[in-house]
Amino acid sequence: MLQNSDRNAIFMEMHRAIDEAVSSMVSTLEKSDIIYPPNEELTHAEMSALAALHFSTEARSGLRKIMAEAASSPLFHLFCLMDGVADPIDHPTEWTGLSLSAGEDDESMLHDDFFSSYWDYVESHEN
Repeated sequence: MLQNSDRNAIFMEMHRAIDEAVSSMVSTLEKSDIIYPPNEELTHAEMSALAALHFSTEARSGLRKIMAEAASSPLFHLFCLMDGVADPIDHPTEWTGLSLSAGEDDESMLHDDFFSSYWDYVESHEN
């Protein structure tokens, strides 16, 4: 079980990451480098279309709120999966949740495996 200070630190970091993702997304409208999905890039036509967009202050504010909602949704779902109140679609047995713990020395790092796991996701949803 997580201590309250650890739990709060994780939540604060997730909210900070959402804010950073929104800011990054706004700046991505002006450049072409994206990292997700892996092996994807914006086409010239997409970059041109995005560069042609001009948002009012109110539209930018609304867009930031919508982007924050989109960024928070997967994190909320992850916490629901961890708490055992949501079930992963692709899990073969009864799901009871999981908890964070100190990693084992031979355990691979989740952040290292995240982007490469995308291709497993794509393959499993091609049908």
